[in-house]
Amino acid sequence: MKRTNLAASVALSALLVSLSGSALAQSDPGILNNQINFADVFADMNVEEDGNNVSSTALALGNVASGMGDGAVNGHVESTQTMSGDSTASATLESLNTLGTASAEATSYGNSTTGSQFQADSMNQTVGANRISSSASVNDISATTLNTSATSAANIQDIGFDGRLVAEGDSPTLRANANQTSQADVDASVDATVCCSVEDTNANTLAVSNSYQSSSVYSNVFGNIRQTSTGDTVTAETNLTQAAGNNVNANSQAMGNNIVMDNSWGYSQLDGSQNNSSTITSTTEVVLNDWSGDAAISAYGVGNSALQTNIGSDLNAYYSQNNSGDVISLSDFEGGNGGAGNLTNSSTAIGNAYTGYVCATCQSAVPGGALTQTNSGNIIASGQTWTSNNGNVYGSAVAIGNSANYSTNSVAGSH
Repeated sequence: MKRTNLAASVALSALLVSLSGSALAQSDPGILNNQINFADVFADMNVEEDGNNVSSTALALGNVASGMGDGAVNGHVESTQTMSGDSTASATLESLNTLGTASAEATSYGNSTTGSQFQADSMNQTVGANRISSSASVNDISATTLNTSATSAANIQDIGFDGRLVAEGDSPTLRANANQTSQADVDASVDATVCCSVEDTNANTLAVSNSYQSSSVYSNVFGNIRQTSTGDTVTAETNLTQAAGNNVNANSQAMGNNIVMDNSWGYSQLDGSQNNSSTITSTTEVVLNDWSGDAAISAYGVGNSALQTNIGSDLNAYYSQNNSGDVISLSDFEGGNGGAGNLTNSSTAIGNAYTGYVCATCQSAVPGGALTQTNSGNIIASGQTWTSNNGNVYGSAVAIGNSANYSTNSVAGSH
């Protein structure tokens, strides 16, 4: 018997002024995007089904702008997104007899902007004092593979750029100016209960207030990125109960602000700031009676995180990170007989984290800049493990106020 329930309440008010499709092929198109959402967004999928492969998926988006600049060459974009309602996604799966894969995935975003081959003249995202929430729940007796995940983000931006596609005479340079502000409470949760024949189990949660990511090749990149998280809480929680299985992975990640700038074969520079005052909590709890292979659980929480990588050229960060929120990571494992299996249990909590990595293949390149990190929040990492009859057991708990890592790896190669 199958019963599904899908409820959605979506309100979007958008003003999109762009050039025509033919104009997008010219050298300098322009896009002005203004989106304001005052209402709640709610997606709920409930699946009760027996079968070979069974899945439940829920997606809730307040404001979304995709394909920005795709197909253009150095198109210029100005975008403003404002979210003043809640965004909630819930995916539930109940099955007594699944022969293959059981999956439940829930994703909730306040504001989302994605695209490639454009210049982000200004990209502003704001979420008010609301709630951005996702939850995935699975109750399955006989699945051979379990995949369940919940992802929540108040603001998310993702840009791709390839300097080889730039018109002759134009500079192969990506310039991005982004401002992300969130006053929202953000949470993601997974609750999974499975029985006895699972070969592979993957249960993951991710909750982040502000996320910016760019990936560029054969180009210079200049990112002026400002992120602010002032909501009360950012919470990721993964709960897994399993009678028996082989390879088990359960993870939770909670972040106030997160930046990833990945570049190759061109100069990379990061400017701006990250400020977090939200309480960050990441919790992973696993009960696993019998298993073989590997069991890995982790909880990771960070107030502000920036990862900047480059291949073949220098990178610099002129950046500041300020964390005043508490960061708490908890990982808890209760297990029975692991046989010759291996168990890894890790809990990590960091106030501010920056990594600048350069791979100097056939050229001389180094990381540099001026970085300021300030932490005044309590940083707590805790892990517990109860188990018996295992091959190897590894447990670690790491709490760091401020972390800055600069590294260069020189290997032979060419591009």
